[in-house]
Amino acid sequence: MLREKMTKPLLAGAAFLMVGTYVMIKPQFEMNVGTALILGATVLWAIEQTYAKKVLKELSGTVVAWGRMFFGAVFMMPFLLFTGKLSLVTSMTQSQWLWILLTSALLFLYVFTFYNGLKEVKVTTAACILSLGAPITALLSWIVQGKTILIGDAVGMLLILTGVLTVILFSQLQVNVAGAAHGRD
Repeated sequence: MLREKMTKPLLAGAAFLMVGTYVMIKPQFEMNVGTALILGATVLWAIEQTYAKKVLKELSGTVVAWGRMFFGAVFMMPFLLFTGKLSLVTSMTQSQWLWILLTSALLFLYVFTFYNGLKEVKVTTAACILSLGAPITALLSWIVQGKTILIGDAVGMLLILTGVLTVILFSQLQVNVAGAAHGRD
């Protein structure tokens, strides 16, 4: 739909990302409800990112980010109502509200930067960059909680970083080459 081409560097970067992720999380490949839900969420996420990229041709990343956050919050209320948990909202403590505000602010910063970035790069590049979430989480767990980073985790992180850098560097190289070729015409 977006006419993004599958290049050899993109495939190489994606291979590094998949192997690195596998090494880090060592998933169990068994099809069950949880696996199906994860697969479904991944497909919906890919559709949403593709749609967002099309929308970003007409709107700013900031407007898309506000819309995503606003409608996400609006849809939470009916969910809480239908699951019988709406009363939990009114019984929250001040400390819980502060944590919700803090995490909401961080989520907004992520959404704001993601959609403004997505306006500038290909969806495939943005998706690859998001793969840095697992290594960043592992590093934060090591720093904040003192969790040990095992050799397999370190190798996985290195492979993921290699994959992201492969995609970014070769994408930038393609842009530079295309720009230079266009300038000679």
